[in-house]
Amino acid sequence: PLSVNPEYAYYAGVEFDAQHLRLVLMDYAGNERYSSKHALSVRGAATGYGELFTGIMREELQQLPVPWSRVRALGVGAPGLIDHGAGLVKNYTALPAFDEVPVRELFQRGSGKPTRLFHNVSCLARHDSHTRPESNDKVVLYLVARAGIGLGLSNRGKLYEGRSGKAGHLGLFPVPASADPLAFEPLQAAAGHQAEEALHNTM
Repeated sequence: PLSVNPEYAYYAGVEFDAQHLRLVLMDYAGNERYSSKHALSVRGAATGYGELFTGIMREELQQLPVPWSRVRALGVGAPGLIDHGAGLVKNYTALPAFDEVPVRELFQRGSGKPTRLFHNVSCLARHDSHTRPESNDKVVLYLVARAGIGLGLSNRGKLYEGRSGKAGHLGLFPVPASADPLAFEPLQAAAGHQAEEALHNTM
């Protein structure tokens, strides 16, 4: 019988909010092979966040159980208002000075891999579509409460984003620091899956 060789290739996913950055490594069969979580510190300028992200990536490349050369692509799930065409997070109110940050470029430079940028709530919606096919017959509203409150809308398996990629989202309401944020671990895994799909679509 035919089967997928899980070690044929690997894909990585990163997802972050105002408090943490999470990374996961997936094999070709979609199995999680490695995950990590880093606390994020507030920076005073966009360049400071770039240094923070690239520093975390350099550290992670030394910790992975497989050579980074075998990772084919990186997907990044980011919060805030995203310009998908430019690869920017235009604004994220939960982090000071997080305006016009070239997230896609920063992670591509730090990883050396083809990198795709997604809204992190969109990652959750797509993960649900993959793992819970019955959701594809429904209109589903996704709500994420962590450092802020994020919302995404899926209409029968198709994420509602609008022509500019700004529709169907809500994410401008910070949660007080004393609140206990909810961790949605599928987000970074879904970012990795989306990077894999995007790479396949270009081949």
